[in-house]
Amino acid sequence: MSFRPALILVLLPVALTTACATQKTAVRNLAERELACPGDAIEISKDEPRVYSASGCGMTVRIACHDPHESTGAQWGWSDPLTAGNRAECEKILDRPQQPVTVTSAPLFAFDRDLAAKLLSSATERAKSCGAPNGPRGKGTARVTFATNGSVSAVEIEAPFENSEEGRCVKRELERVSMPGFSGTPVTVKKAFEIAP
Repeated sequence: MSFRPALILVLLPVALTTACATQKTAVRNLAERELACPGDAIEISKDEPRVYSASGCGMTVRIACHDPHESTGAQWGWSDPLTAGNRAECEKILDRPQQPVTVTSAPLFAFDRDLAAKLLSSATERAKSCGAPNGPRGKGTARVTFATNGSVSAVEIEAPFENSEEGRCVKRELERVSMPGFSGTPVTVKKAFEIAP
């Protein structure tokens, strides 16, 4: 009975080598079918444990192999190395192509002057009540700059309201205006307003 350990130690490396060779044989056989290429023209490389790449005839296929009995625990038996190589089952890996990353955004159009005029008119209508006691009254002009994202980036109030409380009130109303983004560069428009008497 004392010869068994020695026999097992001698057979174990040979069996493991046979298992690996048999697994590669299974990979080669599957690659022949998948690539429609003769086996002697196929090169096999190991990418990861149990995963191989097989290349031949200008094509490559990835193949995964496994022991169908592994989940049963049978592979832990002393004789398992003698049979594991004969239990290899291999299949082609279906790599999903990566989806292209697309950035979607609303299309940008040219600056809409008609829309800007309507929005600014609404703002100056609200600004009619900006009058302060003993402050200036009457008509004035503002220069309004729209950034390409559609927001108002700057407002300049011209004389006689440029440094008055009324002018600052008109500026606040005009700065609230917002419109859809547009292509190109920022646009500046002039807009008349009136402070009610």
